[in-house]
Amino acid sequence: MRTTALLLLICVTTFAPAQAEPRWWKGNTHMHTLNSDGDSAPVDAVRWYREHGYHFVVMTDHNFHTPVDGLNALFAAEGKFLIIPGNEVSAASEGKPVHFCALNPARKITTVNEPTIVATLQKNVDAINAAGAVAQINHPNFGWAFGAKELSLVSGCPLVEIWNFHPAVNNAGGGGYPSTERTWDDLLSAGKRFYGVASDDTHAYRNFAPNLANPGRGWVCVRSERLDAADVMAALARGDFYSSSGVELTDVRSDGKSLTVAVKLGGATRCTVEFIGKGGAVLTRKYDAESTYTFTGNEGYVRARITDSNGLMAWTQPVFVGK
Repeated sequence: MRTTALLLLICVTTFAPAQAEPRWWKGNTHMHTLNSDGDSAPVDAVRWYREHGYHFVVMTDHNFHTPVDGLNALFAAEGKFLIIPGNEVSAASEGKPVHFCALNPARKITTVNEPTIVATLQKNVDAINAAGAVAQINHPNFGWAFGAKELSLVSGCPLVEIWNFHPAVNNAGGGGYPSTERTWDDLLSAGKRFYGVASDDTHAYRNFAPNLANPGRGWVCVRSERLDAADVMAALARGDFYSSSGVELTDVRSDGKSLTVAVKLGGATRCTVEFIGKGGAVLTRKYDAESTYTFTGNEGYVRARITDSNGLMAWTQPVFVGK
């Protein structure tokens, strides 16, 4: 009897499945279809991403909860592609647009319009959290709606768009307004833990032009063991991802003493890696495909911005130093 039990234990131990290794999954967290103001049906929008190497998309029509079970039945494949439900909660306050993406909500979310932008931001973030979703604040410079002052008063939201590829969202700032990336640095410098997202905000799938909100221009790569909605959401919420407009990273790692970034380069492409700290200050520039910055302890936070020789970029999430 003891021999039989021992043999069973050996068999169980020998054939237990190995722990999955985390890997990168490419996805888009902001897109539209005919269910709001996109030019294509959900099936065509999803097909574009499926056929162009993405691993997941979140369906985020304005104030509309698109069911995704049927889409997943058509397009999903284990470890290859997944459609996640969502909703662009599109509110307004003080004559300004105040928009959010609710990522993987359990239900449709009712939009809340409050008299002030700050109250509108917070009430909608609260509603998104109550629906079990991850909250993403969208395009702060769209309509020059709000900036770091307002966002610094919001709690419970881990994500903010730092680069959105709709042609009317004013990513670069201007006329005295900061860029969305500068707004991010102002928030981080104040100790606010927002993670920066790049997204397509896709509306146009049929025709491609610089003045159209086309797919394939901005995305996130999350790091998780599995391609499922829970793991993807957890990675986004904890900042285990990078954002990109075309630069691919093979590794981002920090041991608490340094930040290392490894860039995948093709052909004759070169890169500049800028390590950025408090106040948006460039701490150092490096030009190697694998570059490391060693913390001094005074940076507040350190993040990396990578620009390749064709102008494409990637952004890593901040590592907070000395906290």
